[in-house]
Amino acid sequence: MHTNRIRHALTATATAAGILLAPLISAPVTAGAPPQGEQAGALPCGWFRTNHDPAGTTSRYRHCANSFIMIRIHWSNGASHRLCVEPWENIPFWRDGKHIVTNAYYIPDRPRVIIRPDGSRYCGASQPTI
Repeated sequence: MHTNRIRHALTATATAAGILLAPLISAPVTAGAPPQGEQAGALPCGWFRTNHDPAGTTSRYRHCANSFIMIRIHWSNGASHRLCVEPWENIPFWRDGKHIVTNAYYIPDRPRVIIRPDGSRYCGASQPTI
């Protein structure tokens, strides 16, 4: 039980740091804008569970900033991986057999961002490893 409190405190700290530091370590965005109207406040920022989601997802990660970031994703089988997240992206996570995503949070690693000839930016297919 004590371990869960520590994990939640660390997750909250990492999320807060991500919100504060993301503009400093991420590439500026030339395209993309925050959602407007009803959808702007429809979903929380960060990782959250989506119980009984009509799309069948078990959780999502919503990035609420105009920057590119990296997140770490943890699965119920103990596996984890990193993922580049684009500005204002809403990433769904589905069940993988009997395994589900149990957490996803910002990590302070710079993602590899590709710039197209028209100036728009997107996450590269491969990302740097630690």
